[in-house]
Amino acid sequence: MKTIAAIAAFLLIFSPANTQTVDWSSAWGKYNADTHRLCPSQKLEDLSDGQYDDVLDGFLPAYPAAVRSRISTIVNYPKTCAAETAGFSCEFGAHLRSFQRIGLRHAFVAYSCRHWRCEEATLCKQLAPQR
Repeated sequence: MKTIAAIAAFLLIFSPANTQTVDWSSAWGKYNADTHRLCPSQKLEDLSDGQYDDVLDGFLPAYPAAVRSRISTIVNYPKTCAAETAGFSCEFGAHLRSFQRIGLRHAFVAYSCRHWRCEEATLCKQLAPQR
């Protein structure tokens, strides 16, 4: 009987239902609404999972180390995205939420509109730098 209770306790503690789940819908919804309003022809809602990291890699270096560190602390990738096994959607969602929290949401939307364009779902490219 003790063995069954121990197994049940183990499953309760370590079951997938007990892992952290984050509702990104607000952050994603605001990002998609903002990009659709600012640059509807860019179709940025069609960015693919594999491009999210590239978008972040283009945006983040523009900020000082202290700001990037604050973003990283808020994102807390190892904890927030512990259940993610592939892709960058969790990381991107966590960054969207952190940008919203520290007031960089509009700057990120503007960056996205200036530097990315999608022709259709997952067929997106980074635009040449504007001079």
